[in-house]
Amino acid sequence: MIAAESELLDVGSGLPQAGDVAPNFLFMLPDGSTQQLSDLRGKKVILNFWASWCAPCRAEMPDIQRVVNSTSSDELVVLAVNREEDMETIKQFVNEVGISFPVVVNEEGDISERYGALGLPTTFFINSDGTIHLLKKGIMDEAFIRDRLQEMQ
Repeated sequence: MIAAESELLDVGSGLPQAGDVAPNFLFMLPDGSTQQLSDLRGKKVILNFWASWCAPCRAEMPDIQRVVNSTSSDELVVLAVNREEDMETIKQFVNEVGISFPVVVNEEGDISERYGALGLPTTFFINSDGTIHLLKKGIMDEAFIRDRLQEMQ
């Protein structure tokens, strides 16, 4: 599922840290409906910043997908925010890797910049109350993801 359009809603100042409310952004789903990150309160959110050219990003996607496959959508949402690539490149990557969770297209890169996700992959674990639990820079594996989810509220 590729969210073709996105828009940063919270320009804020300073980079988000653990304990801060996650900066809000809007994304449009393939069915034309729009959703905001803040709409996901009540669920744990993994916000993963990635690009198709990033080898560690490619390596961790199957682990993220395994966690998604074994977790209820009522308790966890994964959003994969692409960093400044075009729709065709993103579609090819999604089909090749077999991602079923929402992929947010952000060709302008403003969402990545707001989150300070300049190195990839960068992942934010967001608690169900919308606050940032943890910022992880670099590759993750399935065990790391599951352990972080257990810590979250």
